[in-house]
Formats: sequence, C-alpha cells, structure tokens
Amino acid sequence: MKLATYKQIPTLIMLLFAAGALATLYLLFGLSNDLALEAGVLSTGEVERVQPFMFRIQVLMTITLAAGFGGLLVLSRQTRVQEVYVEQMRRQEEKEEADRQTKESKIQDLEWIDDLLKEANNDESLQKKVFERLCKKSEAVAGAYYVRDESKFTLTHHYALALGDSQTFSYENGEGLVGQAAKSGKKMVVNEIPQNGMRVVSGLGESAPKNLIILPVVVGGETVAVSEIGTFHVPEKETIRGLEEAHKKFASFLEPKPEKKKTKTTSGKS
Repeated sequence: MKLATYKQIPTLIMLLFAAGALATLYLLFGLSNDLALEAGVLSTGEVERVQPFMFRIQVLMTITLAAGFGGLLVLSRQTRVQEVYVEQMRRQEEKEEADRQTKESKIQDLEWIDDLLKEANNDESLQKKVFERLCKKSEAVAGAYYVRDESKFTLTHHYALALGDSQTFSYENGEGLVGQAAKSGKKMVVNEIPQNGMRVVSGLGESAPKNLIILPVVVGGETVAVSEIGTFHVPEKETIRGLEEAHKKFASFLEPKPEKKKTKTTSGKS
C-alpha cells in the first residue's frame, strides 16, 4: 500500500464516524415514536411519560458523539502536524548530509596539492600556498603557520590575522599548544575554548576562535613546521582527517630527495 493511501485512512475513519453518528442520532430521536406506532410496545400516554428521559439520553448522546468527532479532528490535525515536522526533519537531515559530503570531498580532494607541487619554485612559497589553501578548504576563520628556526618555531605565514608587519610569534619546543604539537609530532584538537575560562596559549591572540586544529609537519621524524587553524564551529572528523592527509602529503614532498648516482662509462680498444 502506498504512503498516500495510508495518509487517507484518518479521513476515511472520520467520515465513517460522522455517518454513524448521524444515523445514531436519527434513530435515537425517533425511537419513542417507533416504539409506540410501529412496534406497539408503548401507548400514547406512556410515550409522553418517557419523553423527558429520552430527551436527556438524546442530549447525552449528542454531546458524546460531538466530543468524539472533535477528538478525531484534533487527532487528525496533530497527525498532519507530525507528518509535516517529520518531513521537515528529513529534508534538514538530507541537506546536512549533503553539506557534510560536500565539505568532506572538498577537504579530502588532495589533487590540488600535486598541482602546487609541480609548479613550486621554492619550499617557502609552496608552504604559504598550501597553508592558505588548507585554511580556505577547512573554512577556517584564522590560521597561523610556524616554521622551525633552530630551537624555536616562528610565525612565517598567517591567514586572516590582523598583525602588524613587525609583529610575530615564536614558541620553544614544548611551549604552548604549538610547541606541544611540535614536540609530540601529533595533531592537537581543542574544542569550545571558553573566553573567560582557562587561557590557552595561542598565536591567534585574544580573538581566538573557539576551536583549534594544530598539526605538525613531520619530516624524517622531526617537526619542521606547525599549522594552527581556528574555526568557529567544531571541526568534523572528516575535516581533521583530510587536513592530516594533506600535511602528510606535503611532508613527503619536503623529504630530502636522494641524489642520483652518476654512472661512469668506459670504453676499451680491441
């Protein structure tokens, strides 16, 4: 049975109830006359004496049937409201799932890194391009990129940060979130940072977003750079996984390339 047929069942029940109620009232209002004239059970005098009782029964039955019909109307209305609500929730879930899949495909599509690697002139310009593209694809509201300079990690590139030309940040290995991620070589995700709660040391400053994704760039077992990406919404697992894969792919490009061995050719005379 189709869904449209199921939706028509409450209407059919209401119509049957209304028809039964009208038939019941019709028979009830003519009951005393039927008993006297057709069945001959009551005489004319007896019919007049039972009229007050019949009237009370008729009123009570009318109220009961009206209440039942009203209840069916309310129930039908609530059912319709629930159907509309369920349909709206279904559409909302479908929209959210489509948006999630779109975000997932955007962040996990890493072909753009290969394109950047092919046209890269030097490591510094490449790192800036990759970092800015990652911020855009992850819908970051701010970002900071730190490169190792001896024992410190110094801010070299940033995304949507209001910083002066001479203003920068640097962290020792193990200092703050950036230093901790650099030391461990593992990602860090900090969600719902309270504005008035524990102060989190971050290069994104006082206007730091509520959520941070901090990912190290590990080359040859050592951290050479750290990305700090801030978002207003809690990052989804697919987004974090895509960022991790992008950093691994980028780190593999920064791996020292083995030098090609030169082959000597010898010639002999016979």
